[in-house]
This record gives sequence, C-alpha cells and structure tokens, in this order.
Amino acid sequence: MARRRNHLRLVPMTGRRRRDCTAPAGMKIKAPQTSRSLPPNPVITWLAMRNLALGDVTPDDIRQMGAENETLFVEFKSSLDGEGYKVAEAVASFANTLGGWVLIGLHDDGTPSNWTPPPNVTDRVRQILDIWLDPLPAFAATLREHEGVPIGLIRVYESTDTPHVLRNGKVVVRSVAGVRNQTQVYRAGGVDTQIVLRQLADRGRQAFRDAQLKLVTTFLIQSAIGMTAPGGYTSLISNHVAVRAVPLVGDSLGDLAVSTTGRELLDAALCDLAGVGPGSQTTLRPAASGLVCEIQPPSHLVDGVLPIPRTAIAAADAAGVVAAAFRIHIQSPQLRVPAVTLDQFGKGIIAALLHAVVTILDRAELYGRSILELRIGDLARALTYDCGDGDQAVFPQDLPLGGELSLPLAADLSEVHALASQWRDDLGRAMGLETLRGKASPRMRPPASM
Repeated sequence: MARRRNHLRLVPMTGRRRRDCTAPAGMKIKAPQTSRSLPPNPVITWLAMRNLALGDVTPDDIRQMGAENETLFVEFKSSLDGEGYKVAEAVASFANTLGGWVLIGLHDDGTPSNWTPPPNVTDRVRQILDIWLDPLPAFAATLREHEGVPIGLIRVYESTDTPHVLRNGKVVVRSVAGVRNQTQVYRAGGVDTQIVLRQLADRGRQAFRDAQLKLVTTFLIQSAIGMTAPGGYTSLISNHVAVRAVPLVGDSLGDLAVSTTGRELLDAALCDLAGVGPGSQTTLRPAASGLVCEIQPPSHLVDGVLPIPRTAIAAADAAGVVAAAFRIHIQSPQLRVPAVTLDQFGKGIIAALLHAVVTILDRAELYGRSILELRIGDLARALTYDCGDGDQAVFPQDLPLGGELSLPLAADLSEVHALASQWRDDLGRAMGLETLRGKASPRMRPPASM
C-alpha cells in the first residue's frame, strides 16, 4: 500500500492583502533571538555526556560536570579513601541506572577538597569496589588536573550485569531526592519495590543468556579458531587450542571490529602472543562481521622443548566476542611429536592465550564482567604430554573449561594468573592427575591412551 505524502501547499501573496508590519513611531522592536543566544539545553548536554568516552573528556566537559552535583549523571566525592563506601554506593547507583560520572576531589558545593590522589587511580577504585560491590561494574578511571586542581574521573557505564549489590545487601539506583534551584536532585537511593528489583535481576539474567548465546552464534569466531558443529554439537577440530571471551556489559565492538583501529588492536595483541616485535607483518582475513589476524611465530613455544610449529590467531566479532588461538601444525610421521609438561602447557599456551584475550578486551574498553572459555582440540599428532622417563600421553580432546574475569584488572594481573592456574589444574585432573586446587605438581601419571 503506497504511503500518502503530505504536500505543503504554497499560496502566492499576489492578490492577497499583506499585513502592515511597520512599527509605530518611537516603538523599539526586539530583534528575534538567534540560536547562538539560546541557553544550552541541559537534556542535550547530559545525553551527550552519558555517551562520552573517558578518553574524549575535555576541560570544558570537566567544567560542565563541575558546575553540577547530585544530578542524574554526576556526583561529587571529596576523596577515595575517606569516602570509600559512598563512592561505591554512587558507582552502583549509576551502573544500575543509566551510567554516569563520579568526580573525586570536590566537596558538594564544587570547591576543591585538597585530596591526595593515589599513585594508580584505577587500581585504587577497583580495590574499593571489590570490597563493597558484587559484581564489579564496568568503569574506567583516570586522574586529570583541572585549573590546577587534581580531579579523579570515574566513568561508570550503564550495566546489564545487574543488580550490583552493596556488601550490606543494599541495592541502589539514581532516585529523586528533592529540588534545588528548580532542578531535581538525584542521589543513590535504595530500591524499595519488588518490581524494580525484579527488573534489575531479569536484566542481569538476560545479559548472561545473551553472552552464552553469542558463543554458539558468532560463526566468524568459530571458523577462526577451527570450530565445527557435527551433528549440532559445537566442537573444536584437531590441533587447535583457543580462548574466547564474551563481555556481559551489553556493549558490542560494533564498527571497531571492522575498522583500521580494530586491526591495529588485534595486531598488537597478536604480536605479543607470537613473541614478535610490534609492527610485525600479520595476515588479515576480513569478514562482514569482524576481523581475523594470523601470524606464524618464528620463536619456540616452550624453552627447552623441540620446536613446535604453529600459527597464532586473534579475532574479534562485531557482536562483542573476541578470541585468541594456536593452530599447532601436525608433524611429519617421520618426526617425533613434541611433548610438554603440564606446567609448560599452562604457561606457554593457556596463560599466553588468556593474556592475549584480556589485552583485546582492555584495549577495546570492554569493561565489566566477561565469561571466558578454553577449548582444547585433538592434539595427538601435534603435541603430547610429557609423563617423564621418556613416556608420552595425549591431552584430553574437546575439553571446554569456563571462567570469569572483571575488567579493569588489578595492576598485578593476579586474576589472570589465578584463572590460568585454575585451567591448568582442571586440565590435569581431566588427565587423571592429582592437580587439586593449590597444587602445582601432579602425583599420578596419566594413562598412556585416553
């Protein structure tokens, strides 16, 4: 059905009496107000501020935020250490609502508090939020000097991993607390209805389901790391080890996954994974929904072990899934298959792939909680387990191991090391080794064939 068009009928002035617009003598006519003289629209200003990236904040933006306090999107705190709980409460209220900004170093009236910033603002904010909040919300933090005053900027993203609950069991959102100068005042207010609480919980559950669904529907990533779906069951083809990550923050990589910046981001993580210098030549495999980059590292995978020919892979899909993998080349039948110990596999392969994925997430600013998965394919003809005494055994095939990480990470990357160790121990137990959590040395030899 054709849509009816609305035509504007133009009536000529010819033959019509024009209205006399001449002003009476002595009367001054006020010039019409132009768009330049109109005051800024606060709604437009704060909608733009809501979507502003931390790296794009200008001195004018800080000045604009400094003129406001206790709004829907901005709140001041005098310090981090002195108001740790209040900072966490404000961050939780923004994450559970529409996102926002916490400015550290200002009193409620906007005057400087003369606080002493910590050496690493991001690390200190994370420590405070780890104490008071669960789960950790997506945030970014930095220190800026504005008009001679140090200001800590905490950018809190609207979260889908909700609700973010304070340690005392309180769930807070941005709530109207009054009116000041004909403007509504917002503060962190507790959720007092079951409807709002249920909506937050449903939002979090849906985000987790969506993230899990992306693992089986991002075919670019599956193809990049050698995954197939025989009989409807997704499995890893032979000689691949891969780590995938899906953020729960609700954001996707979007255009970044198919841009020059995205290529540079993948190349940087890939060169680090391959142990080659920055700027080394990589092979690009572009696709409609993302990018896949590959390189064949010239270095040994594990020191003191036979050379292990391999291809390092890094991939990103616009849906928000990122991955890193090793395609370990199958050796000639005349050559002995290289063998590694469990610790060597954990450090040289598992930890390296996990670090590459975390690097991609961090540089793409996909902060907040992410679910991760380690998949190990059939390595029997490419890499085996060194049992000692010259004996070898095969690694378990098609073994999926899961975990979670929350970005931004602590400066010492302790969470990454802990997850890599957990996966190594899980792999050991799947092989029949007594690698209980906290133990690094297996006490049992795996069976010769699995």
